Amino acid sequence: MPTKEEIEKMRIEIKKRNQKECSKAYKILNCYIQSRGKDKDIDLLNVIIEQTEILNESMYDTRIQRVICMEEMAELQKEISKNLRGKQNREELIKEMADVYICLENLKHIFEVDDEEFENKIREKVDRNAENAYKQWIMSNLNV
Repeated sequence: MPTKEEIEKMRIEIKKRNQKECSKAYKILNCYIQSRGKDKDIDLLNVIIEQTEILNESMYDTRIQRVICMEEMAELQKEISKNLRGKQNREELIKEMADVYICLENLKHIFEVDDEEFENKIREKVDRNAENAYKQWIMSNLNV
């Protein structure tokens, strides 16, 4: 585990880089620092390093990031499929869900979607899903 000084050096280095390209890695690093000392099953430092490397390698070519996102989503799909077939894979599911969540944040950055716009779309989808569920409930009860 790195020392506080090493973490601070990493934070400064990330901050020095193009802020727009590295903003997610910087936020993840801050999250790690805030959670330091608490019992966590996930080593966020590995996520920080991985995400920073991805951002640095593909600073001018977001195609790599988009491909990685598709791969991560496929890995989650695979774990869901295993679970449906009866495999007890809770830890793998959570790991892949976390990867996809990070990828969604990266995609928001790539496509310049701000948090407010994204949250509005989530609300629209949740409302639409609730409306559809209600309609299905009504239809199933009318057919009884």
